[in-house]
Amino acid sequence: MDMEKVLLVLSLFGCSDAGAQCEPIPVADAFYDSRAVCERQIETRLGSGDLDGPHPTVIANCGTAQETEQVIADLVPTVDFATVEGRPIHSTDAPNS
Repeated sequence: MDMEKVLLVLSLFGCSDAGAQCEPIPVADAFYDSRAVCERQIETRLGSGDLDGPHPTVIANCGTAQETEQVIADLVPTVDFATVEGRPIHSTDAPNS
C-alpha cells in the first residue's frame, strides 16, 4: 500500500505575552516529510538565537499547508493566509523532492 507523501511546513509566530497579537516570523523555506523531523527543527530554531527580538512569546507549528493556513488564520487573521512574507505556502508550490 503506497502512502502519499505529505510535506510539512515549519512556521513560527512572534506573539505578545497573552498571545493575542501575533505576526509571522520569517524563516528559511523548509519542507519536511515527517512531523518528527520538523518538530526537532523547532528546538534547533528556538535555540539558535536567531529569534531574538521584540516578541516575548514564540509559537511554532509543524503542519501541512492546510494546517498551516488554519494556524495563520487563527493567530494572524489580518494576514492573507495564502502567503507569508510574500511566499506561497500552498502544497502545490512546495519543491519537488
